[in-house]
Amino acid sequence: MSLTILRPEGRANAGPLAGSHRIHSMLTPINNVAKPDFFGLSVRELDDLLTGWGWPRFRAAQVREWAYQRFVADPEKMTNLSKADRAALEEAMTARASCC
Repeated sequence: MSLTILRPEGRANAGPLAGSHRIHSMLTPINNVAKPDFFGLSVRELDDLLTGWGWPRFRAAQVREWAYQRFVADPEKMTNLSKADRAALEEAMTARASCC
Protein backbone atom coordinates (compact mmCIF):
# COMPACT_ATOMS: atom_id res chain seq x y z
CA MET A 1 0.00 0.00 0.00
CA SER A 2 1.49 3.34 -1.00
CA LEU A 3 0.68 6.36 1.14
CA THR A 4 1.29 10.02 0.38
CA ILE A 5 1.97 13.12 2.47
CA LEU A 6 2.63 16.68 1.45
CA ARG A 7 5.90 18.14 2.66
CA PRO A 8 6.31 21.82 3.47
CA GLU A 9 7.80 22.37 0.01
CA GLY A 10 4.52 21.10 -1.46
CA ARG A 11 6.05 17.90 -2.88
CA ALA A 12 4.15 14.67 -2.38
CA ASN A 13 6.05 11.77 -0.79
CA ALA A 14 5.22 8.31 0.47
CA GLY A 15 4.29 8.42 4.12
CA PRO A 16 1.70 7.66 6.77
CA LEU A 17 -0.82 10.34 5.88
CA ALA A 18 -2.12 9.43 2.43
CA GLY A 19 -4.36 12.14 1.10
CA SER A 20 -3.15 14.66 3.66
CA HIS A 21 -2.83 18.37 3.20
CA ARG A 22 -1.32 21.21 5.20
CA ILE A 23 -3.37 23.70 7.16
CA HIS A 24 -1.38 26.30 9.07
CA SER A 25 1.80 24.26 8.45
CA MET A 26 0.49 21.21 10.32
CA LEU A 27 -0.26 17.87 8.71
CA THR A 28 -3.97 17.12 8.73
CA PRO A 29 -5.44 13.80 7.56
CA ILE A 30 -8.39 14.12 5.21
CA ASN A 31 -9.37 10.46 5.20
CA ASN A 32 -9.32 7.54 7.61
CA VAL A 33 -5.79 6.25 7.11
CA ALA A 34 -4.62 3.83 9.78
CA LYS A 35 -2.20 5.58 12.10
CA PRO A 36 1.09 3.75 12.66
CA ASP A 37 1.65 2.54 16.21
CA PHE A 38 4.77 4.12 17.72
CA PHE A 39 5.59 1.00 19.76
CA GLY A 40 5.16 -1.20 16.69
CA LEU A 41 7.97 0.55 14.79
CA SER A 42 11.65 -0.30 14.87
CA VAL A 43 14.20 2.46 15.46
CA ARG A 44 14.90 2.62 11.73
CA GLU A 45 11.20 2.66 10.79
CA LEU A 46 10.54 5.55 13.18
CA ASP A 47 13.58 7.46 11.86
CA ASP A 48 12.43 6.91 8.28
CA LEU A 49 8.85 7.91 9.09
CA LEU A 50 9.77 11.17 10.82
CA THR A 51 12.43 12.16 8.29
CA GLY A 52 9.78 11.46 5.64
CA TRP A 53 7.71 14.16 7.35
CA GLY A 54 10.63 16.53 6.88
CA TRP A 55 11.77 16.33 10.52
CA PRO A 56 15.51 16.19 11.31
CA ARG A 57 16.80 12.73 12.27
CA PHE A 58 17.61 13.82 15.84
CA ARG A 59 13.89 14.48 16.43
CA ALA A 60 13.17 10.73 16.29
CA ALA A 61 15.83 10.19 18.97
CA GLN A 62 14.11 12.81 21.14
CA VAL A 63 10.75 11.05 20.73
CA ARG A 64 12.30 7.65 21.57
CA GLU A 65 13.98 9.16 24.64
CA TRP A 66 10.61 10.35 25.92
CA ALA A 67 9.00 6.96 25.37
CA TYR A 68 11.72 4.54 26.42
CA GLN A 69 13.78 6.45 29.00
CA ARG A 70 11.22 8.80 30.54
CA PHE A 71 8.21 6.47 29.96
CA VAL A 72 6.11 9.26 28.44
CA ALA A 73 3.86 8.37 25.51
CA ASP A 74 1.78 11.58 25.44
CA PRO A 75 3.24 13.96 22.82
CA GLU A 76 1.86 16.97 24.73
CA LYS A 77 4.33 16.21 27.54
CA MET A 78 7.34 16.04 25.18
CA THR A 79 8.40 19.58 25.97
CA ASN A 80 11.60 19.61 23.92
CA LEU A 81 9.45 19.27 20.78
CA SER A 82 7.74 22.31 19.31
CA LYS A 83 3.98 22.64 19.82
CA ALA A 84 3.49 22.03 16.10
CA ASP A 85 5.61 18.86 16.21
CA ARG A 86 3.73 17.59 19.27
CA ALA A 87 0.42 18.22 17.51
CA ALA A 88 1.61 16.49 14.33
CA LEU A 89 2.83 13.48 16.32
CA GLU A 90 -0.47 13.27 18.20
CA GLU A 91 -2.44 13.52 14.96
CA ALA A 92 -0.41 11.06 12.91
CA MET A 93 0.48 8.23 15.34
CA THR A 94 -0.91 6.10 18.12
CA ALA A 95 1.03 4.88 21.15
CA ARG A 96 -0.41 1.60 22.37
CA ALA A 97 1.65 -0.76 24.49
CA SER A 98 1.76 -4.10 22.67
CA CYS A 99 1.75 -6.08 25.91
CA CYS A 100 -1.67 -4.87 27.17
